[in-house]
Amino acid sequence: MLNREWAAGAARENKMLNADQRYRAYQLLKELDKSTAALMNRVAYSHGGKICWEEDLEAQRKAFREWIDFAVTIRDDV
Repeated sequence: MLNREWAAGAARENKMLNADQRYRAYQLLKELDKSTAALMNRVAYSHGGKICWEEDLEAQRKAFREWIDFAVTIRDDV
């Protein structure tokens, strides 16, 4: 029984994303990083008004939603 559990765990650990999935993850994380940095820059330096803040906030939320949606699709692959 213990060997079967170990083998199942080892098989799970060896799962990897394919090249397309890795590239998509890279793209999404890059966009999330960019939008988060822009938002934090606006907070730190108080650049722009409410409209700019709303645009940056919405861009960050969109990037985060896209990352989460993608992560759900690969949950069983990793």
